[in-house]
Amino acid sequence: MDYELIPGSRNDVTNIEFTILKNRGIENPKEYLSLKSDCLIPYQDLENIDVAVSCLLGHLDDEIHVVVDCDVDGYTSAAMLISYLKDQKKDINITYHLHSGKQHGLQSDIEIPKSARLVIVPDAGTNDIEPCKALNKAGIDVIILDHHIAETENPYAIVVNNQTCGYTNKEFSGAGITYKFLQAIDEELWTSFADKYIDLAAIGNIADVMDMRSYETKYIADKGIALISNPLIKQLCEQNSFKIKSDPTIHDIQFYIVPAINAVIRAGNLAEKELMFRALLGEYETFKYKKRGEKEATEESICERVVRLATNIRNRQSKACKHGQDAIRDFIERYNQRENKILFVNVTGLLDEVYTGLTATRIAEEYTRPCLLLRKRNEDENLYGGSGRNINNGSIDNLKLFLESTGCFESIMGHENAFGVEIKKENIPKAIQSCNERLKDSPILKSYKCDFVIGNQDLTFPLVKKIDGMSRCWGQMVEEPYIAVEGVHLDKKQVSLIGKQSNTLKWKDEETGVEFVKFSCNETDPIYQALNDPYDSTASFDINVVGRASINVYRSMATPQFIIIEYEVL
Repeated sequence: MDYELIPGSRNDVTNIEFTILKNRGIENPKEYLSLKSDCLIPYQDLENIDVAVSCLLGHLDDEIHVVVDCDVDGYTSAAMLISYLKDQKKDINITYHLHSGKQHGLQSDIEIPKSARLVIVPDAGTNDIEPCKALNKAGIDVIILDHHIAETENPYAIVVNNQTCGYTNKEFSGAGITYKFLQAIDEELWTSFADKYIDLAAIGNIADVMDMRSYETKYIADKGIALISNPLIKQLCEQNSFKIKSDPTIHDIQFYIVPAINAVIRAGNLAEKELMFRALLGEYETFKYKKRGEKEATEESICERVVRLATNIRNRQSKACKHGQDAIRDFIERYNQRENKILFVNVTGLLDEVYTGLTATRIAEEYTRPCLLLRKRNEDENLYGGSGRNINNGSIDNLKLFLESTGCFESIMGHENAFGVEIKKENIPKAIQSCNERLKDSPILKSYKCDFVIGNQDLTFPLVKKIDGMSRCWGQMVEEPYIAVEGVHLDKKQVSLIGKQSNTLKWKDEETGVEFVKFSCNETDPIYQALNDPYDSTASFDINVVGRASINVYRSMATPQFIIIEYEVL
């Protein structure tokens, strides 16, 4: 097990909040913990936003067509835009298009109605130069509300993009830019509809893993999830109420709400996507549904149906991913991929394209190294495309930048550690060799960067309570802290095996009152081995542990817990 104190950490258990937030690069922790609306940046700082508003208002009596981008940020952006425009004009003529697959922006699968006079593309479109040019030629105006990097200037559209101007918050997603656009329309028309959709602005930013160290992004995320009014989001929260302790946190949205929406977008059929988007628009409809084993059909709302479908789709995803992971493991062993510092796996014919990113994440974590899952492009057999994923706490901080520096890739588009790639077949061996050479001195194992390295006596109830009280802080780039606890002594008789499969270790430190829990143990775990050895009743251990601290509330009783991620026997 490898762990270290975060470089520069004060390791100060008397000032928990300050230590953790300073370690995340937040210069003023006190200010960050009590953000106010004055941290919001004026929408006027977005170049072209006034031109976009003027263009939209000039088309309110025409047909307006919205292109819905194929991710959660795209769906929430489009839903808030369409709903808002219907608030402004009840009889507005507005249509939309959902992508059939994983296409983005104005791709070839998009059919713009010839009767449309304005096309709006939220969360995409900045680099769609030729499609915008064609629309212009057909007499159709284009407004783009985007946050992706511009590869070149787009003179055929009104581009509102925080990356192409002096807007200082670069960690703002398409839903954020769309929300600003709605605010600008509000001011022009003396209305106040935009804030009805701040929950969707929050969901979009969280889903697109925007950096929560940005004051504006964090403020909107917090305010939005505190004011959830969208009926589908409310239904999803209710469905997950046994996992969400009280009011949802950014972490709750990230791990329980976003994956359900994303499952339908990635793996649902077009009818299922359409139904979910209608639910996001707040439409109401009921359906007859006959539960398995029951004779009589019951009635369910559109939101209840979407939540049920999302659950079924996620179950299908799990089965498909498991099958694909088995095939990928076979590939890794057969071609000695374990020898490589970064996994390059040809998944052509092994895995459905819609599961590539999700499976890459799981394989990377399983093999504790970055992973690229690649498949032949249908249009060019010499070109491979796919997804790349990094591991948490690995030796590479920015995998995208690292791979770009090899010079072997045609393109790498996306976030620092989760992205899409394209590479020519002949360059794959070169990329593997380059990665191996440059990482030859880097061990293939997780290195836990800990906010605190402390002795067992310092892991107290007040410390755990203070960390648990920061749960509303956790998000992208403001991660929940790892703590290393050194010199923990325990005897076999102190430890219990609990859980349905009796593979969870649990013991309590009687002096501090903190419970230690380690999930999913197996025969390779020395403490688990000792507990299953009936002939050894005197075993004892001195261990170092790395994990996370939280308060577990069960039947109104609060217990300080330390969830062990990994431990080593001394």
